[in-house]
Amino acid sequence: MKPAYLLGAVLLCLTTAVQSQQTYRFTPTAFYTTYSFAHPPALRIRPGDRVITKTIDAAGTDWNNKTVSLVKKKPIAWPRLETGTHIMVLGSARPLLEAFQIATSEMQRWLMADYGFSERGASTFMGQALEYEIANVVDPNFTVVAKMRKSMLPRPNR
Repeated sequence: MKPAYLLGAVLLCLTTAVQSQQTYRFTPTAFYTTYSFAHPPALRIRPGDRVITKTIDAAGTDWNNKTVSLVKKKPIAWPRLETGTHIMVLGSARPLLEAFQIATSEMQRWLMADYGFSERGASTFMGQALEYEIANVVDPNFTVVAKMRKSMLPRPNR
């Protein structure tokens, strides 16, 4: 008898989980050039939910072939991310050294554009405070993350 109760409980849980799955049709209205916890969530979903959405490409062109941009005249070449503790830049290329160079030079551009560093100042600061992680080595391209602790940075000039 106990296995039958257990089987019934499992079936009830599975049925409830399947019934609670939802499909969302989401059309974005705000676009950001960074991945950050500071941006409000676009949509709250649960495991098993489906999202049908539209996106913009890397050049900022939307699904209607219109140019969309949140931050005008501030192009970025590579993905930038922010967490509560770090700012990060991804560089992806082959060979590994090129991925390091991309991540490093894009971090320098970010420090100069948003944090008021000169080119030499950013280079000197990065030499002391920049951290690296190798995020991907199995794809055809290598991915390197250059990251900087926010506690070491001045307030951004955004």
